[in-house]
Amino acid sequence: MVTRSTLKALWVGGGGAIATWLAVAPAQTPPAATPSGSTGAVEIAKDEDLNAQAERLRVKSSTVALQPSKRNPFRFNAAPPSERPGDRSGFPVALSPVPAMPAIPLPPPLRLAGVTESRVPEGVRRMAVLTGGGQIYLASVGDKVAGQFTVVAVEPESVVLRDETGAESRLLLR
Repeated sequence: MVTRSTLKALWVGGGGAIATWLAVAPAQTPPAATPSGSTGAVEIAKDEDLNAQAERLRVKSSTVALQPSKRNPFRFNAAPPSERPGDRSGFPVALSPVPAMPAIPLPPPLRLAGVTESRVPEGVRRMAVLTGGGQIYLASVGDKVAGQFTVVAVEPESVVLRDETGAESRLLLR
C-alpha cells in the first residue's frame, strides 16, 4: 500500500527530474540561414574591415602614452599620493623605500633515502644516502653533493645541506 507521503515524494522527485532534464536538454534551434549568392565576397569584405580596424587600433595605441599608476591595489579605498591630508603642495609625497625581502631558497632537488652509521674509534660516523636526478649519493659531513650542496650535519633522522649562497635546508627521512 502506498501512503500519501510516498506519493508526494514521488510527485516532487519526478517533477525535479523532469525540470533537470529540460534544463540540460540542448536547445532545438534551427540552423541560421546562409545568404544566397556571393558568400565569399561577404567574407572578404569582413576581412578587409577587420584589417582596417586593426590598423586603426595600432595607430591609436602607438600615439597614446601610458601614465604611471597612482592607485595602490594593496590598500582599500586609499587616496592617491598627491591627495593625502597634510600635503598641500600638490606634488606626490616621497615614500621611503621598502627593504627587499631576501629570496626564499628553493628546497634542494634531493631526497634523503637513509642514514648509515658505522662505529669508529672516535665514536659513531654517520653517512647520508641521498637520491636525486637519477643519482645516489653517499655523503658525510663536509662532502659536496650534486655539485652545489655541502653536507653540514647528518643526524639519525635528517640531514642539513648548505647551498652556494649560504642558505641551509633540512631534509627529513621519510
